[in-house]
Amino acid sequence: AESAVARIPALKPDVAVLDVRLPDGDGVDVCREVRSKVPGLACLMLTSYADDEALFNAVMAGAAGYVLKQIHGSDLVGAVRTVAGGQSLLDPQTTAAMLHRLRDQATKKDPLAALSDQERQILELIGEGLTNRQIGERMFL
Repeated sequence: AESAVARIPALKPDVAVLDVRLPDGDGVDVCREVRSKVPGLACLMLTSYADDEALFNAVMAGAAGYVLKQIHGSDLVGAVRTVAGGQSLLDPQTTAAMLHRLRDQATKKDPLAALSDQERQILELIGEGLTNRQIGERMFL
């Protein structure tokens, strides 16, 4: 991962084919980092498993496509050409599932938003490890 983050911007490829699981890191993080340095770079994620969470994270990191390692050589070349041409390599079912997930996240309310300032402060003090008595004394309760 570290080597890819250093070499990809220096080599300036049109497409980076990245394994989702790398021995020393995460291909999704590499995608996010190199795309922040080279915004025009198309990242094609390669993985041995179909995982909705990994796919979602890859797309949110800016990946243009996601293929399984079982892909045949000629299909991989076609996938690289597709993302190099500026197209996305996500099937309609995957795209629909991702849009549904994004919409769900947008409509979910933050449960902490309903708390008062005092309730938030109490939670922060609990997080610091204070006892109920210490919290009461500190907040003059």
